[in-house]
Amino acid sequence: MDSSSERIINYLSDTYGVAINAVTFQYFQDEEGREFLARVFLIEPSEVEYKSQTRGASKRRPPLTYEELQAMADRKGVGELYRWLVEELTRHFDQRTTTRSTVAFIGVIDGRRRTILSLVPSESEAAQGVRYSLYVERLAEYLGVGREEIVGVLPPGFTEGRPWREGPLALYGFFRGIDEAQRFVEGLQALKRAGGA
Repeated sequence: MDSSSERIINYLSDTYGVAINAVTFQYFQDEEGREFLARVFLIEPSEVEYKSQTRGASKRRPPLTYEELQAMADRKGVGELYRWLVEELTRHFDQRTTTRSTVAFIGVIDGRRRTILSLVPSESEAAQGVRYSLYVERLAEYLGVGREEIVGVLPPGFTEGRPWREGPLALYGFFRGIDEAQRFVEGLQALKRAGGA
C-alpha cells in the first residue's frame, strides 16, 4: 500500500471517525511445504471501531445556544459588552450562527456563506475584554474596501495568524471596552457605505 493511501485512511479515521481500514496479506511457505497467510491491519480493528463511535458525525455535540454563550460571557465578566456587540454586529452581516465556542457573523461573498467575524466568550476576560477573530481579507471583499481600512478601525494590539495551514488570514484581538466596540461598529458602517456594500 502506498504512503498516500495510508495517510488518507489515518486522516479519515483520526479526524472524522470514518470506519475505514486497510489490510495487507503476506504469503509464506516453510521447508516442509506448509503454507501460511499473514494479515496486517493498518489500524487495529478495535481502534477503528472506537474512533467511529467517538468521533463520528453522529456523535458530534451540537453548537451552544446564544443563551449559553451569553452565560459564558457573563461568567467571564464581559457579559454586557458581549451582549452589545452581538446585537450591533448582527445588523451588519447577512447571518449569524453559533458553534461550540463562538457566535459567528456570516457574509455572503460570491454566492457563498463565509464566516467573517467571531466573538469568543470562552477566551474573554474582564481584564482584557471580549475576544474576537476576524478574517480580514473576507471582510475587505465583503465590504468592497482595502485591508488597511479595516485594520484602521480595529482596536490596537491584535495578532495575525491562520486557523489552519492554508486557511484565510485572521486577526485576533480584544474589544477592551464599549469605546473600542463602538469605534469598530461605526467604522464598519462607514466602510460599508464607502464600499457600496
